Amino acid sequence: SVEVSVSSYNGSAAYRSGDIIFKLNGRERTATFTVDQYNFAYVDGDYVKVQSSTRGDGIDLVFLGDGYTIEDIGRGTFRNNLNDAVEHFFDIEPYRSYREYFDVYIVYAFSKESGISDHLTYKNTKFSSKYEDPNSTRMTTNNEKCFEYALKVPLSSDLSETLITVITNSSRYAGTNWSYSNGMAISIVPVSTN
Repeated sequence: SVEVSVSSYNGSAAYRSGDIIFKLNGRERTATFTVDQYNFAYVDGDYVKVQSSTRGDGIDLVFLGDGYTIEDIGRGTFRNNLNDAVEHFFDIEPYRSYREYFDVYIVYAFSKESGISDHLTYKNTKFSSKYEDPNSTRMTTNNEKCFEYALKVPLSSDLSETLITVITNSSRYAGTNWSYSNGMAISIVPVSTN
């Protein structure tokens, strides 16, 4: 017989870790699996409106994060980095003066690996963001996947009138904006104060 015991997650803590121990016929032969469990309200693709416009019809800004694992999200790294990015965006004129015209959303996206790819290292992330060259600030991402996630938000217009910003879980200085002739745009930036 195999004996398995698991307790339910009834607490309010954002994170817990525990072991599942399998015993074979009550003997000393056991196998232990460590389970990390996160207790937060969002799943991949959920969005949070972090600012509502108080003037005009609302210009949509969508912030995505790439290279954030469920652990990064559970620890608050994702939310803190994206909130900081929103504040940095509105710390620059003319956005500071016109902040009340913007609706701002954060969309949750869970990556399998923390960080992003570069010319030497591959990271399995939701949007496949990466640094293109060690001597350049050029970055790329999976634009179609970014558009798909931005459309999870109830936009007041369409993607041609929405700025999508992908905050990558990396601090190396870089950043790229991809603009399309129809008005769609994606900015890719790392977590950096430079």
